Parts: sequence; structure tokens; C-alpha cells
Amino acid sequence: MYEIILCDDDEGYIHYMHKLILSAGLVEKEVRFYEYNSGRELAESLSNIKECDLCILDIGMEDMNGDETAKIFRKAFPSSVLIFCSGIYGPTTKSFEAEPFRYLLKSYTDEQMLEEIKNIVDRVKQKKEIPAILIKSPEGMRRIRPDQILYIEIYKRGSRVFLHPDMHGEEKSFTTTKKLSDLYEILEGYGFAYAHSSYIVNIEYVKMLRFGEVQMIDNTILNVSRSREKSLKKAYIEGMDKY
Repeated sequence: MYEIILCDDDEGYIHYMHKLILSAGLVEKEVRFYEYNSGRELAESLSNIKECDLCILDIGMEDMNGDETAKIFRKAFPSSVLIFCSGIYGPTTKSFEAEPFRYLLKSYTDEQMLEEIKNIVDRVKQKKEIPAILIKSPEGMRRIRPDQILYIEIYKRGSRVFLHPDMHGEEKSFTTTKKLSDLYEILEGYGFAYAHSSYIVNIEYVKMLRFGEVQMIDNTILNVSRSREKSLKKAYIEGMDKY
């Protein structure tokens, strides 16, 4: 199921986007739309939305501007595809802090807009193909993508998953029944490497690698075993070029 947020103070434009998205390669029965007419309405509803694959956000709404709304949205969904659209306002430096994938102008012709939406849908599909890990949270089972994970350690009969600082609230880690070795098989191709037989780290979020230890971007320091030091260093160097 694709979870898509449409937020615009023009109800007609929401229906227009709804129609274009379904014309661009998504099947209606596989899409759940969340529609809002103001930034404040969206911000107040985010806690009730568990997942979001795509958000198309009007940057020129009056009650809460797009930049402010996008900042709140990004805290809830740091990895979702975010699209800005506007008929009047141009992007600002704050707009790009939210890392939008596209900036759409409402003055585009139907042909131009459909072409843009096709590219956006392709991007959403690509991200959807990335595997997700099921973790147990106070609200129930939750799907976590690789880019939302800081590191994972062995924990009791399964593993404990530590989230990226932008992803967690009061709880920064959650558990899963999957073994660390099984998780590594899933995540190896997405930038994860063993630092120790007891945990794997997301190379993208390694702040510093020193002799015998690795420092993550949240300043957590983890020990690096001698047997893993060489392979971790190689993964880190390759990661520096990639990220």
C-alpha cells in the first residue's frame, strides 16, 4: 500500500493531483490518500499517520506556510519523498532544508505536470522496493527502512534497533525478534557493516572511525573488534565516497 499525503488550500488542486497520481502508474486500490486543506491541519494529524511514501505540499498556504509545515513533516517522516508546489511563491533557502525531491509550479501544462508526476511516482516506487524491518513499539508493530536505522545490536532472543536521531522521540530504540545475522543479510546492500560480532552499524551515519572504536552521528561510541576492524575500515572509506 502506498501512503500519500496531499496538502493544499485549493480543494480542486488536491483532486487534480489525486487524478494525476493514479494516471502516472499507481493503482487506486493500492493507494491510501490523506488530504488536508491547511498546513496546521496536516501538522496536527501527523501523529495519526504511521507511514508516508509521498507528500505533495502547497508552499503558499496562509495559516501555516509550507516551509514551517515541511519542517514539522520532516521530523515525522525524514525519508519520505517530499514535493513542494506553488502558484505564486518561489522556493527559499528554508525550503531546501526540508530536502524536497521536486518543486512544481501550478502554471505547468497538463502534459508538463503529468511528466513530473511520472518521475515522482517512479522515485516513490524505487524507495518502496527498499526492504523494511518490523520492530515492536509501544503503539504496535512498525516498519523501519534502512536509512532510518543508526545501528543494531544483539538483544535477548532477537535484536535491538537504534534509530536515527531525527526518527526517535522519547524512545530511541526498539526490539525485533529477528537475529542480527538475518538482519545483516537484509541490510548488507544498504550500507551496513559489522563493527563487532554483537552489532552492525549504518556506515552513512558513522561520524568518526578510530582505532578500536566507532563514533556515530549521535556521538554514541561503540567498540570495534580486531577481527572486524579491517572490513569496517574498507566499508567506511567506500561509504565516504558514496555518501
